[in-house]
Amino acid sequence: MDGLARLTGPWGEQLRGVELVVEEVPPDPATEVRGVPPDEDVPLGRTEPATRRRGARLVLYRRPIEARARSVRSRADLIDEVVVWLVADLLGLSPDEVDPDTP
Repeated sequence: MDGLARLTGPWGEQLRGVELVVEEVPPDPATEVRGVPPDEDVPLGRTEPATRRRGARLVLYRRPIEARARSVRSRADLIDEVVVWLVADLLGLSPDEVDPDTP
């Protein structure tokens, strides 16, 4: 999972203190958590803004990512893509602004 490490070069200052977390599945849809990508029925991750008690978090959902990826390589690519989407969401940018090479 090189996505976040690769982005800390150009976005290091903005990502300082951001934690990357992996959860098994998204929360119950009734909790109204905005996930990414926004056009998917099952989100692959979400952002959590910083609070007084902790820094911002990027959360990846392991099972939906594994279900969508067909191979180890495609899973790694998907994880990198989701990390770019999450960083873009966190920073209020488009994924293209964060990483122009993201599909």
